[in-house]
Amino acid sequence: MLKKNQKTAVLPFYGKTAVILATGTLLATSFAHSASAAVLTFDITGINNFDSLNSPSFAGYGDRITSFTNGIFSYGSAGGLTPNVVVDYPNNRTLWWSLEYGNLTNVIYAEESGTSILDVTLTADPGFEVVLDSFDLAGWRGDYTINSVQVLSGGTSVFSQSNVFISGTTRTSFNTSNLGSLAASTLTIRFDAANLGSDSDNIGLDNIQFSQRSTTPPPVRTSEPSALVAISAVAGIATFLKRARKDR
Repeated sequence: MLKKNQKTAVLPFYGKTAVILATGTLLATSFAHSASAAVLTFDITGINNFDSLNSPSFAGYGDRITSFTNGIFSYGSAGGLTPNVVVDYPNNRTLWWSLEYGNLTNVIYAEESGTSILDVTLTADPGFEVVLDSFDLAGWRGDYTINSVQVLSGGTSVFSQSNVFISGTTRTSFNTSNLGSLAASTLTIRFDAANLGSDSDNIGLDNIQFSQRSTTPPPVRTSEPSALVAISAVAGIATFLKRARKDR
Protein backbone atom coordinates (compact mmCIF):
# COMPACT_ATOMS: atom_id res chain seq x y z
CA MET A 1 0.00 0.00 0.00
CA LEU A 2 1.24 3.47 -0.83
CA LYS A 3 2.05 5.89 1.92
CA LYS A 4 0.12 9.16 2.03
CA ASN A 5 2.86 11.29 0.43
CA GLN A 6 4.39 8.64 -1.79
CA LYS A 7 4.04 9.39 -5.53
CA THR A 8 2.88 6.69 -7.90
CA ALA A 9 5.81 5.46 -9.95
CA VAL A 10 3.76 3.97 -12.81
CA LEU A 11 1.17 5.69 -14.99
CA PRO A 12 -0.13 2.78 -17.09
CA PHE A 13 -2.03 4.85 -19.66
CA TYR A 14 0.81 7.23 -20.39
CA GLY A 15 3.36 4.44 -20.31
CA LYS A 16 1.46 2.44 -22.92
CA THR A 17 0.89 5.55 -25.01
CA ALA A 18 4.61 6.31 -24.99
CA VAL A 19 5.38 2.79 -26.19
CA ILE A 20 2.86 3.13 -29.01
CA LEU A 21 4.20 6.54 -30.05
CA ALA A 22 7.80 5.39 -30.03
CA THR A 23 6.93 2.24 -31.97
CA GLY A 24 4.95 4.35 -34.45
CA THR A 25 7.99 6.58 -34.93
CA LEU A 26 10.07 3.55 -35.83
CA LEU A 27 7.51 2.26 -38.33
CA ALA A 28 7.14 5.66 -39.92
CA THR A 29 10.90 5.94 -40.22
CA SER A 30 11.16 2.51 -41.78
CA PHE A 31 8.35 2.74 -44.37
CA ALA A 32 7.99 6.42 -45.27
CA HIS A 33 8.16 7.18 -49.01
CA SER A 34 9.45 10.49 -50.27
CA ALA A 35 7.32 12.60 -52.61
CA SER A 36 8.54 15.49 -54.70
CA ALA A 37 6.99 17.81 -57.24
CA ALA A 38 8.11 20.02 -60.10
CA VAL A 39 6.34 22.40 -62.50
CA LEU A 40 7.03 22.70 -66.21
CA THR A 41 6.67 26.47 -66.73
CA PHE A 42 8.48 26.41 -70.10
CA ASP A 43 10.82 29.17 -68.98
CA ILE A 44 13.72 28.69 -71.38
CA THR A 45 16.46 31.24 -71.92
CA GLY A 46 17.05 32.03 -75.59
CA ILE A 47 13.87 30.46 -76.96
CA ASN A 48 11.70 32.46 -79.39
CA ASN A 49 8.15 32.27 -80.68
CA PHE A 50 7.67 29.38 -83.14
CA ASP A 51 10.70 27.46 -81.76
CA SER A 52 10.14 23.72 -81.31
CA LEU A 53 10.56 21.85 -78.02
CA ASN A 54 12.02 19.02 -80.09
CA SER A 55 14.82 21.09 -81.61
CA PRO A 56 18.35 20.13 -80.48
CA SER A 57 18.71 23.42 -78.59
CA PHE A 58 15.66 22.87 -76.38
CA ALA A 59 15.18 19.10 -76.31
CA GLY A 60 15.26 17.62 -72.84
CA TYR A 61 13.19 20.30 -71.11
CA GLY A 62 11.61 18.59 -68.10
CA ASP A 63 13.87 15.54 -68.04
CA ARG A 64 15.22 14.39 -64.65
CA ILE A 65 14.85 17.68 -62.82
CA THR A 66 17.56 17.91 -60.16
CA SER A 67 17.67 21.71 -59.92
CA PHE A 68 15.07 24.41 -60.48
CA THR A 69 17.56 26.15 -62.76
CA ASN A 70 19.60 23.95 -65.04
CA GLY A 71 21.49 25.84 -67.73
CA ILE A 72 18.91 27.55 -69.96
CA PHE A 73 16.01 25.63 -68.38
CA SER A 74 13.99 26.89 -65.38
CA TYR A 75 11.17 25.19 -63.47
CA GLY A 76 8.62 25.99 -60.80
CA SER A 77 9.47 24.85 -57.27
CA ALA A 78 6.20 23.37 -56.05
CA GLY A 79 7.89 21.27 -53.40
CA GLY A 80 10.68 19.16 -54.77
CA LEU A 81 12.54 17.61 -57.69
CA THR A 82 11.85 14.76 -60.09
CA PRO A 83 15.15 13.06 -60.96
CA ASN A 84 13.45 9.81 -62.00
CA VAL A 85 11.04 11.17 -64.62
CA VAL A 86 11.57 12.07 -68.29
CA VAL A 87 9.27 14.22 -70.44
CA ASP A 88 8.57 13.67 -74.14
CA TYR A 89 6.80 15.83 -76.73
CA PRO A 90 5.90 13.26 -79.42
CA ASN A 91 4.48 15.85 -81.81
CA ASN A 92 7.36 17.31 -83.83
CA ARG A 93 5.39 20.52 -84.18
CA THR A 94 5.17 21.23 -80.45
CA LEU A 95 6.06 24.91 -80.50
CA TRP A 96 6.63 27.65 -77.90
CA TRP A 97 4.91 31.03 -77.56
CA SER A 98 5.46 33.81 -75.03
CA LEU A 99 2.23 35.79 -74.51
CA GLU A 100 -1.49 36.28 -75.18
CA TYR A 101 -2.70 32.79 -74.33
CA GLY A 102 -5.12 33.93 -71.62
CA ASN A 103 -3.12 35.15 -68.64
CA LEU A 104 -0.41 32.52 -69.13
CA THR A 105 3.14 33.25 -70.18
CA ASN A 106 5.44 30.86 -72.02
CA VAL A 107 3.19 28.09 -73.31
CA ILE A 108 3.48 25.22 -75.77
CA TYR A 109 1.01 24.51 -78.55
CA ALA A 110 0.60 22.20 -81.54
CA GLU A 111 1.24 23.83 -84.90
CA GLU A 112 -0.91 21.42 -86.87
CA SER A 113 -3.75 23.62 -88.11
CA GLY A 114 -6.86 21.51 -88.62
CA THR A 115 -5.51 18.39 -86.88
CA SER A 116 -4.24 19.81 -83.60
CA ILE A 117 -3.67 17.04 -81.06
CA LEU A 118 -0.95 17.81 -78.52
CA ASP A 119 0.65 15.12 -76.35
CA VAL A 120 3.04 15.50 -73.43
CA THR A 121 4.22 12.20 -71.96
CA LEU A 122 5.72 11.75 -68.48
CA THR A 123 7.62 8.48 -67.92
CA ALA A 124 9.08 7.26 -64.63
CA ASP A 125 12.06 4.97 -64.12
CA PRO A 126 11.47 1.38 -62.96
CA GLY A 127 10.58 1.39 -59.27
CA PHE A 128 8.88 4.80 -59.51
CA GLU A 129 5.63 6.25 -60.79
CA VAL A 130 4.47 9.64 -61.98
CA VAL A 131 1.72 11.48 -60.10
CA LEU A 132 0.03 14.18 -62.18
CA ASP A 133 -1.02 17.11 -60.00
CA SER A 134 -2.27 19.82 -62.40
CA PHE A 135 -1.93 21.69 -65.69
CA ASP A 136 -3.41 24.77 -67.36
CA LEU A 137 -4.86 25.46 -70.80
CA ALA A 138 -5.71 28.86 -72.31
CA GLY A 139 -6.87 30.33 -75.62
CA TRP A 140 -5.00 32.83 -77.78
CA ARG A 141 -6.91 36.13 -77.86
CA GLY A 142 -10.28 34.47 -77.23
CA ASP A 143 -12.38 31.74 -75.65
CA TYR A 144 -12.75 28.35 -77.34
CA THR A 145 -14.46 25.00 -76.91
CA ILE A 146 -12.33 22.05 -77.96
CA ASN A 147 -13.11 18.40 -78.66
CA SER A 148 -11.52 16.86 -75.60
CA VAL A 149 -8.92 16.79 -72.86
CA GLN A 150 -7.54 13.42 -71.76
CA VAL A 151 -4.93 11.83 -69.55
CA LEU A 152 -3.75 8.41 -70.70
CA SER A 153 -1.92 5.66 -68.86
CA GLY A 154 -0.31 3.71 -71.65
CA GLY A 155 -3.14 3.50 -74.17
CA THR A 156 -5.89 3.60 -71.53
CA SER A 157 -7.79 6.78 -70.74
CA VAL A 158 -7.78 7.51 -67.00
CA PHE A 159 -9.35 10.96 -67.38
CA SER A 160 -11.49 12.29 -70.22
CA GLN A 161 -13.64 15.37 -70.71
CA SER A 162 -15.43 16.35 -73.93
CA ASN A 163 -16.49 19.75 -75.27
CA VAL A 164 -14.11 21.57 -72.97
CA PHE A 165 -14.35 25.33 -72.55
CA ILE A 166 -10.96 27.03 -72.70
CA SER A 167 -10.69 30.57 -71.34
CA GLY A 168 -8.92 33.20 -73.40
CA THR A 169 -8.93 35.83 -70.67
CA THR A 170 -7.59 33.78 -67.74
CA ARG A 171 -6.99 30.02 -67.93
CA THR A 172 -8.79 26.70 -67.63
CA SER A 173 -7.16 24.63 -64.91
CA PHE A 174 -7.13 20.90 -64.35
CA ASN A 175 -6.10 19.73 -60.88
CA THR A 176 -6.98 17.13 -58.27
CA SER A 177 -10.49 18.59 -57.90
CA ASN A 178 -11.39 17.50 -61.44
CA LEU A 179 -8.58 15.10 -62.39
CA GLY A 180 -8.71 13.04 -59.22
CA SER A 181 -5.62 11.10 -58.18
CA LEU A 182 -3.66 10.01 -61.26
CA ALA A 183 -0.51 7.91 -60.86
CA ALA A 184 1.17 5.43 -63.20
CA SER A 185 4.52 4.50 -64.68
CA THR A 186 3.60 6.59 -67.75
CA LEU A 187 1.03 9.38 -68.09
CA THR A 188 0.20 11.37 -71.22
CA ILE A 189 -1.64 14.69 -71.27
CA ARG A 190 -3.54 15.02 -74.55
CA PHE A 191 -5.85 17.69 -75.86
CA ASP A 192 -7.70 17.58 -79.18
CA ALA A 193 -8.58 20.95 -80.76
CA ALA A 194 -9.07 19.69 -84.32
CA ASN A 195 -12.63 21.00 -84.32
CA LEU A 196 -11.23 24.55 -84.41
CA GLY A 197 -9.90 24.07 -87.93
CA SER A 198 -7.26 26.66 -88.79
CA ASP A 199 -7.54 28.04 -85.23
CA SER A 200 -6.59 24.72 -83.65
CA ASP A 201 -3.15 26.09 -82.77
CA ASN A 202 -4.77 28.72 -80.56
CA ILE A 203 -4.80 26.44 -77.49
CA GLY A 204 -1.74 26.63 -75.23
CA LEU A 205 -0.57 24.32 -72.44
CA ASP A 206 1.39 25.47 -69.37
CA ASN A 207 2.24 24.79 -65.71
CA ILE A 208 2.37 21.01 -65.79
CA GLN A 209 2.86 20.05 -62.16
CA PHE A 210 3.81 16.45 -61.49
CA SER A 211 5.55 14.46 -58.82
CA GLN A 212 7.28 11.14 -58.45
CA ARG A 213 7.11 8.49 -55.79
CA SER A 214 8.70 5.14 -55.13
CA THR A 215 6.60 2.04 -55.74
CA THR A 216 8.66 -0.19 -53.45
CA PRO A 217 9.19 0.29 -49.71
CA PRO A 218 12.79 1.00 -48.77
CA PRO A 219 14.57 -1.64 -46.65
CA VAL A 220 14.51 -1.18 -42.89
CA ARG A 221 17.91 0.18 -41.91
CA THR A 222 18.43 0.09 -38.15
CA SER A 223 21.59 2.13 -38.58
CA GLU A 224 19.49 5.20 -39.38
CA PRO A 225 19.78 7.67 -36.46
CA SER A 226 16.02 8.16 -36.23
CA ALA A 227 15.45 4.41 -36.11
CA LEU A 228 18.05 3.99 -33.38
CA VAL A 229 16.42 6.75 -31.36
CA ALA A 230 13.05 5.03 -31.67
CA ILE A 231 14.46 1.64 -30.63
CA SER A 232 16.25 3.20 -27.67
CA ALA A 233 13.04 4.92 -26.63
CA VAL A 234 11.10 1.65 -26.65
CA ALA A 235 13.83 -0.14 -24.69
CA GLY A 236 14.05 2.69 -22.16
CA ILE A 237 10.31 2.73 -21.56
CA ALA A 238 10.24 -1.05 -21.11
CA THR A 239 13.04 -0.84 -18.52
CA PHE A 240 11.21 1.97 -16.68
CA LEU A 241 7.97 -0.04 -16.52
CA LYS A 242 9.81 -3.12 -15.27
CA ARG A 243 11.48 -1.18 -12.45
CA ALA A 244 8.24 0.60 -11.60
CA ARG A 245 6.46 -2.71 -11.13
CA LYS A 246 9.16 -3.83 -8.67
CA ASP A 247 8.70 -0.62 -6.66
CA ARG A 248 5.00 -1.14 -6.11
